[in-house]
Amino acid sequence: MIHLEKWHAKRAVTAVYYEGEKEDWYVKRFLPELTQKPFSFIGDHDQSRLGVVSTDHHPMVRIRFNRRFKETRDREDEIIDACEFISVKGGRALGNRLNALPVTEVVLEPKDVERELLAEKEWLGSVGGSTSETTSESISESAPESTEASPVKANSEALPVKPSSEQSSSQAQEKSASRSEEKNNQTGAEDDSAQPTLF
Repeated sequence: MIHLEKWHAKRAVTAVYYEGEKEDWYVKRFLPELTQKPFSFIGDHDQSRLGVVSTDHHPMVRIRFNRRFKETRDREDEIIDACEFISVKGGRALGNRLNALPVTEVVLEPKDVERELLAEKEWLGSVGGSTSETTSESISESAPESTEASPVKANSEALPVKPSSEQSSSQAQEKSASRSEEKNNQTGAEDDSAQPTLF
């Protein structure tokens, strides 16, 4: 399972997983850590497996019970709001046991769009503004202040050349290609390995 989205340091990840060592289902909510190394948040046991993962504010999870047992034969599926079921803890915490009864499957229910939008507005207010504002603030805080003009910045802000009546479009493409090559040569010293890996 692969889940990609923009990383927010204060957005909780909800996971429902089967813990192979304990032989039971668990629910956990945690804030993802910014790290260079991948880490497993469901345990390292061979039988451990991920059932559901979500970054919704109110993920609704359907629990399907094993109907072969007497205590669950007539039991209907349960739907829980993981946000109300457990609070946010650390990424390495075990979490809360989902149910004492035998569970066969957990499924993520479709999200309630209105409830998610309301929760998103509340969440944005609690973390201090919109996601675009917080992203631009964090970028401007991390950028070093310099009084000198940077030649790389000047080249990166250059607009593409439009061919005039005197120039053919092929000449304009050649100029554009040479500018991108110069830019790549100037920024070639940057290392992509400094990018963070979340999961």
